[in-house]
Amino acid sequence: MTRLAVVLFALLATGVPAQQAPPAPATELLSRRPEVIQDAPLRYPPQAWDNDIQGDVVLLLWVSAEGLVEAGEVVSTPGYDMELAALAAAKKMRFSAALMEGEPVAVKIRYTFRFRKAEKSTQALPPLAESREDPRPKGRLFGDVLQKGTGDPLVGAEVYLLDLDEACLTDAEGRFDRTLAPGGYAITVNVPQHHAFDILERVDPGASLEVKYYVEPDRRERYRTIVWGDEGKAMVGRTTLAEAEISEVAGTAGDPIRVIMLMPGVTTSMSGLGYPVVRGILPGDARYEMDGVQVPMLYHLGFGTAVVNPRFTSGIVFQPGGYSVQHGQFPGALVMGQAARAPEHPTTATDLSIIQMSLFHAQPVAENLQTLVAGRMGTLGLIVEGIASDAIFKYWDYQSKTFWQPGARDQVEFLAFGAGNKVGEKLEGGGEDVVEIGFQRLLLRERHTRDKGWLQVEVEYGKEGFLAPEDEEEGNEALDAQYSYGGLRGTASAAVGPGLELHWGAEGYLQDFDFIPDTDSLSIPGDGITLGAYVEAEWAPGDWTLIPGIRVDHYRYGIDAGPRQTGVDPRLGLGYQLTNWLVAKASFGVYHGPPRVTLAEGPVVIGPVPGMVGIGLERDLTRTRQLAGGLEAQLPGGFQAVVQGYDSRLRTGLDFSLTERNLGLESAANGEEELLASKGRSYGMEFVLRRHLRGSAFGWATYSLSHSERSADGYGTMPFMFDQTHVVNTVVSWEVGRHWTLGAAYHFHTGRPYTPEFWDGSGEDGIGHGRPFSQRLPSFWKLDVRIQKREVYETWYFDFYIDILNVTFNRETIGYDANPFGKPQKNEALFFVPMLGLRAVF
Repeated sequence: MTRLAVVLFALLATGVPAQQAPPAPATELLSRRPEVIQDAPLRYPPQAWDNDIQGDVVLLLWVSAEGLVEAGEVVSTPGYDMELAALAAAKKMRFSAALMEGEPVAVKIRYTFRFRKAEKSTQALPPLAESREDPRPKGRLFGDVLQKGTGDPLVGAEVYLLDLDEACLTDAEGRFDRTLAPGGYAITVNVPQHHAFDILERVDPGASLEVKYYVEPDRRERYRTIVWGDEGKAMVGRTTLAEAEISEVAGTAGDPIRVIMLMPGVTTSMSGLGYPVVRGILPGDARYEMDGVQVPMLYHLGFGTAVVNPRFTSGIVFQPGGYSVQHGQFPGALVMGQAARAPEHPTTATDLSIIQMSLFHAQPVAENLQTLVAGRMGTLGLIVEGIASDAIFKYWDYQSKTFWQPGARDQVEFLAFGAGNKVGEKLEGGGEDVVEIGFQRLLLRERHTRDKGWLQVEVEYGKEGFLAPEDEEEGNEALDAQYSYGGLRGTASAAVGPGLELHWGAEGYLQDFDFIPDTDSLSIPGDGITLGAYVEAEWAPGDWTLIPGIRVDHYRYGIDAGPRQTGVDPRLGLGYQLTNWLVAKASFGVYHGPPRVTLAEGPVVIGPVPGMVGIGLERDLTRTRQLAGGLEAQLPGGFQAVVQGYDSRLRTGLDFSLTERNLGLESAANGEEELLASKGRSYGMEFVLRRHLRGSAFGWATYSLSHSERSADGYGTMPFMFDQTHVVNTVVSWEVGRHWTLGAAYHFHTGRPYTPEFWDGSGEDGIGHGRPFSQRLPSFWKLDVRIQKREVYETWYFDFYIDILNVTFNRETIGYDANPFGKPQKNEALFFVPMLGLRAVF
C-alpha cells in the first residue's frame, strides 16, 4: 500500500471538503500536522480482487488529540466494498498528535487509500485466505442507527465489526444490513460529534437479528456558537447568538432576549428588569423583530418573559449600530430574532417553570411542506389568581410558521405570532377593571432564487393595542391606544460582477391610528402612509469589503392633512483583512425614524408601547449620526478579542427621558407633562474576549466604557438618565460531565444619574429638587448561577435546571427620597429569582 499525502484543513462546523473550504482563520491553523506513526494493512475486498478492480478511496478521518481515529466518512469510492476495507484499515492506524499553539487538538483530515494489484502498482494485500468453511448456515444482522434523545436516523454512521476488522455504513434511512457467520461479535458504532456506542451481539445459525442502536450526541459539539462580527465583512459589533447560547446562560431563565442584557454597550434601569438601553438611545427607538417582522413589545407585562417562545427562536442577532440600509425607519439598536428552521423530523417540546408553561411542535407534512406551532401561557398568573381570588393576572403568546417549496427555486413562508396580557381585578357586582396589552402579526413571504441572485415579495398585516381604565384617585382618564397596518415589501439581490453584489428594495404601509383621549400638545392622526426604498452595493476587491448604500423614507401621517417628514440615510461599511488573524472594520451612517413612545420614570423603563404609534411627527424625525470602528482578532486557544469604539449624535423632538417628573419639576397646570426636544451624544469603547465553544466550555467577558448625555433648551447639558460609565459582564458555561452543566454570569455597573430631592418646606409636599441628573446612584453587582441536569432516553430527553438570578442577594439602590430630617432616604430593591424548570423534547 502506498500512502498519499495527508491534506489537513480547518475544523469547520459544516464539514466542507478541503477543496471547497474557505481560508481558515488563524485560530484554526496548526503548528504541527499529524503524521502516521502506526500503519495498518490494507486488504483487497474479495469482489474487487476477483474482478480485477482498482481505484482510490478518499476518506475524512476524525483524529483525536491522542492520534486515534475515532470515525470516518467516505468522500469517494470506486465501490466493490473498497470503502469498507479502507475504513477497517483506518481504524487501526495511529497518528502523531496535531498541535495548535503547542497544544494537542482533535482534527479532521483527508486521507486517500490506493488499491493496486502487484503487477500494476504498489501492492494492496490480497484478501485473507478463507479458513475452514463453517458448515452452519449464515445469519443476518440488520437494523437502525438512531440518535439517542430524538430517535432521528443517523446517515453514514460507521458500524464497525471488531472481530472481522470490517465496517459498513448506514444508508439514507439510517439502516444497515450484514450477512455474518454464526457467532459473537463486538460492535462499535462511530458517528462524528457523537459518543462511541459499544455492544456485543450474537448471530445464530440461519437466524436474523434486528437491532436498534441509539447513539448519544456530544451535546456541546452540536451547538452553533456565538459569533462576534459574524458576517466577516463590515458589520462593526454585530453579534449572533444561536441555540444553546440563547437558552443556557445563567440568570436568563432560558429566555433568549435576556441574553442581550449581557452584551457590550447595553445598560438598563434596574438589573434583571426592563428593556435594554443601547448606547444612550431609549429602547422605544430600537427595532425588535422576528424573521423580519417588527415586534411591538419584548416582554409580557413590561418585565416578564419574552413574548416569543424560546423554542420557536433558533437565534438572535444583536447590532447596536452600523447596520446596512436594508434596515430602516428607526434610529437605535437592531435586535433580530430568527425562527426555527423547517423540520426534517417530527419534534415535540414542552417547557414548565414557575412563570410559564409551553408546548412546541414541528411537523413535516409532506416532502415540500413543513410547519411549526408553539403556544405558551403564564403559570405565575395561576398562582397569583389562586392567592387573590379577585385578581386577574394573565399572559399568553403563540407562534406559527409554515414552509412550502412549490418549485426548486421557490420558497413560500407563512408566519403568524402574537401575545396578550391582562392584569387587574374583578369588581364587586361583576365586571373587570383591567389593563390589556397585546398584538398580532401575519406575514406571507415568497422568495424566488435566480442564477445570480434572488427576488422576494412580502405581504404583512399587524394589529396592536394598549387599554387602561380610568384612575379617579390619580386623576387619569381611560386610555385606549390602537394601531393597525397593512404592508407590501419587495427586495432583490443580484451578482453583477466579480466580487460585486447589488441589493435593492421598496416598501409601503397603509396605517390606521386610534388614540383616545386626544392631546393638545401632540398631533395624533387617524391614518397614514409610510414609504421607503433603498439601494446598496457590496464590493469585495481583494482584502477589502465595501458596503455603500442609501435609504429614503417618507412619512405622511394624516393622508389628507397632517405632518409630513422625509429621512435620507446614507451609510457606508468598510472592512479590511489586515492579516489572516486580524480584521479592521468601520462604519458611518445616518439613521432616521418617527417618534416612538418610551415610558421612562425612575427605575422603570418600558418601551415601545403597543398601540401608541403615530404621535408627534410634527416634532420632526428622530435622527442619529453614527460613527464606529474596531478590530477583531482570532487568538490562540480558541479565543477571540474585539475592541470597538463609537460616537453617536442624537437629535429628537420628543425625548421621553426628559419629562417634568424625571427633571424634578411640578406637572403642568393641565395635568400633562411637557415633552422636551433634545440633542444628545453617546460615545465610548467596548472590549470583548470570548472563548469559542470547544469541547465542554464556552463563555465571554465584556467591558463597556461609555458616556451619554442630553442637551435641552433651558436646562443645558446633563447626563442621560440611563448613563452607566462602566459595565462589566462575564459569562461561563461548563459541561462538567455527561449530562451535568454548570453556568454563572457576573454583572457590574456604576450608578446611573438621578435628580436629587431635599426637604425645604416649599410647595404642597415641601420637597425641592437639585440640578437634573446631577448625582449618581451607588454601583451594583450581582452573580447568577445555573445548574442543569439532562436525562437522555431512546427517543426523548428532558432537562431539569435551577437558574438563580442574584444568588448573592445584593440590593440595588434605585433612588433617594427626601425626608423632614434633611437626610436622603435610600430606596433599595432586592430582585432575587430562584427559577426551577423542566424541559422535555420528544
